[in-house]
Amino acid sequence: MATALLLVGVQRNMLEGSTPVPAAGQVRPALQSLLARARTAGALVVHIQNDGPQGSPDEPGTEGWELVFPPVPGELAVRKTEPDVFTADACLAPALTARGVDRVVVATPPTTSRTAPLSSPPAQRPRCPATA
Repeated sequence: MATALLLVGVQRNMLEGSTPVPAAGQVRPALQSLLARARTAGALVVHIQNDGPQGSPDEPGTEGWELVFPPVPGELAVRKTEPDVFTADACLAPALTARGVDRVVVATPPTTSRTAPLSSPPAQRPRCPATA
């Protein structure tokens, strides 16, 4: 049985700066501990990064958009423009299956009403590369 840890939206605008989510001071170390345990256990770690629209706290390329815990070699990084990452990246589920993942743990900071809406999805999605 293989496990994957999905870190969803663990971005600087959520946990750092002048307007972090409530309890960011407690959430960040909890997520950091979970990440360390997953890495130690050899679980696949997937960093899911929200691409917000222009002017939002998580606009691509801004400081708030950056991941709090950057991926290390062997970890996956997925960007999303829709609430459902499996819709935003049709290749994620096949990639997890190809790695033998049959259990997924999802961790994300709590959201607030200040979270910006997601940007529009791309008109055409790329095809998934062969995973075998």
